[in-house]
Amino acid sequence: MSTQSTAAAISDAVVIPDNAGALIRQRLGLGPDEPLRISYVPGPGDLSGTFEHWRKSEFDPRSPSLAYSTMFFELMRRLDADAQVVMRGDQAMSFDTTDRVSFSRIPMKPMNNLIGYWRSMLDFSLKTRSEIAKFDPHITIVVSNFFWAAFPALRLKGSRLVLTVHCTCWPVGMTNLPLQTRIENIGRSLGLVAVNSAVCISPECARQVQQLSVGRQIPAHVAFHQQIRRWEGADGVTREIAEGDDFHFIYLGRIEEYKGVFDLLEAFKRVHAQNPKTRLTLAGRGAHNDRLTAELERDSLGGAVTYLGQLDWAGVHQLLESADALVCPTRTDFCEGSPAVCYEAATHGVPVVASTVVPSAVEELSEGCLVFPADDVAGLTEALSRVATDADLRKKLSTEIGKCGDVLFDRSQSWGSNLYRALLDATPAPKQSDATALQRA
Repeated sequence: MSTQSTAAAISDAVVIPDNAGALIRQRLGLGPDEPLRISYVPGPGDLSGTFEHWRKSEFDPRSPSLAYSTMFFELMRRLDADAQVVMRGDQAMSFDTTDRVSFSRIPMKPMNNLIGYWRSMLDFSLKTRSEIAKFDPHITIVVSNFFWAAFPALRLKGSRLVLTVHCTCWPVGMTNLPLQTRIENIGRSLGLVAVNSAVCISPECARQVQQLSVGRQIPAHVAFHQQIRRWEGADGVTREIAEGDDFHFIYLGRIEEYKGVFDLLEAFKRVHAQNPKTRLTLAGRGAHNDRLTAELERDSLGGAVTYLGQLDWAGVHQLLESADALVCPTRTDFCEGSPAVCYEAATHGVPVVASTVVPSAVEELSEGCLVFPADDVAGLTEALSRVATDADLRKKLSTEIGKCGDVLFDRSQSWGSNLYRALLDATPAPKQSDATALQRA
């Protein structure tokens, strides 16, 4: 893809009207030529690296999906806004920022225990407030893994606050919440008083925001993961399994215990003992890479399990092309938002075996997913065995999930497009006469 065509594709990832910047300014009481300042407090990640790619008119090649930060930078360009990004970390910047985008880095204190966690979050919140105060934004966008109780501190001089929610606050479907979660939800409810609008990565995230915003309705827009481009040959139809072929399970995600990786390994060993014509491929990186490698070395399965490490965009789709089922075995001690890999599987028509705490598996993609109880290795074993041996079930799941892949290329549903709608909702509506004038612009 040429630089010119890539720049057009990045621009198309954010669907907004031509007069979007003028409309936001008018709602904020700014003149058409006055600066519009927007601060962004994202989650962990290398936003500066994504920025380098974006300003060269490149997608971030490290991500199989369209990066949130790519869409943020593009939206700021389209709004003709000055942007501040307040990041975690203390690494030096490897490039000179532009006049329109500035970066601030705040080191995180150690989180060795619960007290250390709260101390670290409080310290980061206070320093973030200080950095934002220097920039004096009209609107601040803050990610949901920020300290919610500190949200009011980010509303400076009448500025507006937009929340972007990437994970649920508690596992989907859970009603008997642990005491710690109930205490945290009190802080979340208090923090939401300062929030003007939200953009959420799944319908479940949006529902939980409304449930926590006691006594008021916060405008919440639901976004969907977006693929950079279609993988050639990804037509929503999975491969045919020839007689004698192995059934190929895959896992794509972080190598963490809370993601259910080790539950999957145990369940697969049980399935493989009964059905040797099965194999498992795991890909990703995380805190438990060494543990996974050690367990694979100890439990020899005759090459039935392969660990590939981290894959790039092409590697992800090549693996999906060879897969017969994707497994997403998240445990209840992790709050999923909406795993992009489930939608990536949909573009290949690959059925998904997922736990009950994966929002998309029990809602948007439910007809193409075989769901098992989270934290239940026996239930996961049964689900793996069913999908590997029941050809009719697999065909039904494949057909249904293949119908869901198009949303990954509907840019009007992107996070960037919905972030713009949340920015509009965060600002006062214009007078009728002003709105009419803007529509004519």
